[in-house]
Amino acid sequence: MKDRGVYEMILKGGYPFPILLSCIVFFILFLLTFRFRKSPERIFFTVTTALMSLQGLFSIFEILAVTLEDKLFWRNVQQIPLYYSPVMILGVILSFIGINRRVVVRSVVILSFIMLSYWILLFTDPLHHLIRVSASLEGNGQEGVLRLERTHFGLLFFIFEKMMGLWGLGLLLLNYRKVVGTQRTQHVLLMIAILSPFFVPELAGFMGIKVTVAVSMLPSGLLLFYALYTYNFLQVPPMVKEKVLEHMTEGILIVDEQGMIIDANPAAFPIMASLAGDNKLKGTQLLTHLKDHPTLQAFYNNGNQDEMEVESSGRHWAVRFIPIQIRFKRTGSLLILTDITERKVYENELIKKSTLDGLTNLYNRRTFLEILDTAMNESRVNGESVSLLLIDLDNFKKINDNHGHLVGDRVLEHFAGLMRDAVRSGGAVGRIGGEEFAMVLPGANGTQAYQAAEQLRLRLQQEPLRWVSMGSESEIAYTISIGVSELIDPLMTLEVWYHHADTCLYVSKNNGRNRTTLAQSEVGVQVPLDQGK
Repeated sequence: MKDRGVYEMILKGGYPFPILLSCIVFFILFLLTFRFRKSPERIFFTVTTALMSLQGLFSIFEILAVTLEDKLFWRNVQQIPLYYSPVMILGVILSFIGINRRVVVRSVVILSFIMLSYWILLFTDPLHHLIRVSASLEGNGQEGVLRLERTHFGLLFFIFEKMMGLWGLGLLLLNYRKVVGTQRTQHVLLMIAILSPFFVPELAGFMGIKVTVAVSMLPSGLLLFYALYTYNFLQVPPMVKEKVLEHMTEGILIVDEQGMIIDANPAAFPIMASLAGDNKLKGTQLLTHLKDHPTLQAFYNNGNQDEMEVESSGRHWAVRFIPIQIRFKRTGSLLILTDITERKVYENELIKKSTLDGLTNLYNRRTFLEILDTAMNESRVNGESVSLLLIDLDNFKKINDNHGHLVGDRVLEHFAGLMRDAVRSGGAVGRIGGEEFAMVLPGANGTQAYQAAEQLRLRLQQEPLRWVSMGSESEIAYTISIGVSELIDPLMTLEVWYHHADTCLYVSKNNGRNRTTLAQSEVGVQVPLDQGK
């Protein structure tokens, strides 16, 4: 009761049972907290439940006291758990929402010193009367009602104690939009538990019932008990998840059911800046960031747990989508963004090493034969012509013997560049082995392939290898011999087709080199025909 700064708390003989119940509930919670030793906010919650259990016990002692001195003593003792439990609850909330551990400890220590100064002033109040103006007992024995009148200074401590509860409530409200699912339910239960001591006495008074502080805390204890067993409070603390997210190299986006980004870990900002060109994330719509990536938009709108890869600004990203559902209803989404550029580079290097020749960067023998087989099968399906060219560098051994293997390698690289130019409009080239190369030309018949071979041979004569060494320019002229075979018979095997081109190549070499030979069909059998220089 309050009248011009006068505060009254009524404790009568009929009250011990609900007070004892409150004491027992908080004591059970106190014991249960030891199951969660690894939870960072456990120590604050343990102290809170112990204090509230003692609060009820001290209230009973006040009821059982007879004299003013005894009742006043137990009232003063009650102020220890009553004023210190909000400090501990604030510590629980600060830890629960992921505030830095040092900040939490520093805040609790500062508030503890304030509370300690209040208790010292309270127990020495008869000497200075800074906290209370007066204390009196209305009635006799255990039925007596302790009536206290605070000073303005004492009222400041009372308001400060209430403000700590409101501070914790505000922190939970601010953090509410950052969480989804079970964590939201935990937040709601904590907020109700904090508000309970404020509205329970008023509600009880409206119903004509007078309750003590310990009894007004009973609903809070029951809510916390419910949160422990139903919603894993202290078992899945957001702070632990926050710390994990902070140190993850993957970008994490938490999106609500309306598609708004409600939280993101530090790694997500540079990733989204590279992927979408914008690092302003929280409070924005996810789809606006994906406007330049329609495949990602479709991927998100699909709503199914899945993973896809996307390339942007020269980097590769793996995007994993995980819908968050409660009772089969989608309440949010989790997007995990992983930079897989290095993995892709490594994979491409492996592919390159397994498919390309290390010196010339043309296809190696195995890969070229696979491409040749594919071209042959496609020709059988679409009916288009396809031709094979086998090419050999003339007298390559003499180049190695006279100029060394380094120059020989330069010759191979030089010719590989000319071959790549020859198939820019279509086709594939490969190094079959040593100084032997091959080219496949889809869509080209024998005559067209022969013309392409001659263009390559004549260009080589016009563009010999030139390089500068030790301040002087060097030049090596070399020639090639070519065998050309068109796939005329669709039933021909790859081995036979290759053999015909190889036979034409040897005809070119045996006829003096630096020439092209095209296979001709006679009575169903291909016979090499020297086309001359």
